[in-house]
Amino acid sequence: MKTLRGNLSLRTVLVVLACAAILLRAAYFAWAYHKTVADLDVASHPYLFVEQDSTSYFKIALNLIQGRGYTDDVDLLRRNPGTMFRRAPLYSVLIGAVYYVLDREDTDVSVLYPENEAARRIFETPVAVVMTVFNHVLGVLTVLLVGYMVAVLSKSRWAGLIVGIAFAANLVKVATDNVTLPDALVTFFAMLSLMLFLRSGAGRSSTNVALSGVCLGLSVLSKPVTMYLWVILGISLLLFSELRLGRRLLSVALFIVAANVFPSLWTIQNGLVSGVYKYSTQADALMLQHRALGALMERDDLSLSAANAVLEQDAGKLIAKVERELGRPANQAERDFAFGEVGLKFVMANPSWYLRAHVKQLASSPLWGPGGRTGLLVRVLSITVVVLSAYSLYLLYRDKQYEIMYLFGSILFYLMNAAVPAPAPQWRYKAWWEPFAFVLSGFAVARLVVLFMSGMDRLHWRCRRRLV
Repeated sequence: MKTLRGNLSLRTVLVVLACAAILLRAAYFAWAYHKTVADLDVASHPYLFVEQDSTSYFKIALNLIQGRGYTDDVDLLRRNPGTMFRRAPLYSVLIGAVYYVLDREDTDVSVLYPENEAARRIFETPVAVVMTVFNHVLGVLTVLLVGYMVAVLSKSRWAGLIVGIAFAANLVKVATDNVTLPDALVTFFAMLSLMLFLRSGAGRSSTNVALSGVCLGLSVLSKPVTMYLWVILGISLLLFSELRLGRRLLSVALFIVAANVFPSLWTIQNGLVSGVYKYSTQADALMLQHRALGALMERDDLSLSAANAVLEQDAGKLIAKVERELGRPANQAERDFAFGEVGLKFVMANPSWYLRAHVKQLASSPLWGPGGRTGLLVRVLSITVVVLSAYSLYLLYRDKQYEIMYLFGSILFYLMNAAVPAPAPQWRYKAWWEPFAFVLSGFAVARLVVLFMSGMDRLHWRCRRRLV
């Protein structure tokens, strides 16, 4: 049992995890590429690499590097303004850089319409392959962050190795990273931010506090889903730091400024371009397309398409009214504001139905996944991680590790709720919160490892006594 109890360095854990993650992702990439190429003869959409939302980021990237501004609207001259408020900028900027490096910045953006044909054309370019590989690199680094944090926080290298391998084999994360969307960027920077935050020693290291804030800001620049995590981390610093009050408040202020500087600059840029000082209109659009839609489906027992038709008709009437008042076509931001107004009005009029739909989706979210045997494995792994996470929260409470309990409990609660407003399960949204759940489950795994080793020790000594 000496081998199990020691001789496993943190470096060994990270090397094994890196090799496992690279091999698993390379195998999935090869399978997905072969399947997509084979299916293109009979199917028009390479969904394993390019989803519907992906095309928007590629169109924004081309419009940006070709001087038409930050928009996915090819008819920009008819819009006023044409800014695409929904999409955070970082991923499109990176795609634009890849277009430029590969000398494809002159690609005609008009070929990226309609959406199905656009997805196929994007898949057939080396830009899509580069972005997919980039996502997988971030995915491997996220696996290392998960294993590292489990090993350090739980003080168990074996727990870090076990949880890291389980996370590396998590198909939800691997498949999500294979798609040219910013989810890998979001989770990597969020996890890196948390790791630096924990390494700051509850604010003692100003450098790590600032870097943690900057990484969180970069996560928000990738996708707004992590926009309010700074509140959770800032409260943790305020409540649990042992620094004197004055220095503690300075650390909190430093973190808040660092976390919000990039999102604030983007908000100011939006305002200067369009007069609308808002980071993103995604929340306005989703108020109608996700929250109100789910509540209407729950209340009237409607299908997704039927409920969508009802709400879009109401939104269409409001948009027509706005356009009559403006004397021109509504731009993307104005359309999203109309969506938000109609959606919020419906939710406020039907709060119980909204809460009912939301709670049902939240409770079922660990069960989201693909079909078949693969989907069964995904569901079993997700449920296991959720159960172990709950047990870990108990262990942290019992051991009075209140800061860690608060941090991971609050982050999971926030991200799981952010992932479930959709009226239909979006299993790639699980990739937002599962890395944090895997880290939290590490405390329970470490406890189980100790129990296993103790049991093996007792069995070992019983066998020796019998032999003697």
